[in-house]
Amino acid sequence: MTINRPIKTTFAAVGVTAIPDSAAAQTACERLYVDGVELLPGPSLAVRNHSPSGFAWGYSGSGAAQTALAICLHIFQSPAFKAPPLPSAFIRILNRRS
Repeated sequence: MTINRPIKTTFAAVGVTAIPDSAAAQTACERLYVDGVELLPGPSLAVRNHSPSGFAWGYSGSGAAQTALAICLHIFQSPAFKAPPLPSAFIRILNRRS
């Protein structure tokens, strides 16, 4: 007997910018969550190093490309996804401001 499970088609991606408490820390830290799971830059950096400083959003630069790649790797969870470059349309959608 085969059980057909529904395919998940909706994901909740949330980006949070954490402002450091210490005056010694000079930059904010962007943290990325998909469906409540925090994504770290390491796995996406291993595929393609768009932004060694990690995730960012709100513009069409390297940090946004790293964010888009991490989201896609998390959602698709397939080594086959690693080959093609990210479509610029996905990065533009990611960076839309409401």
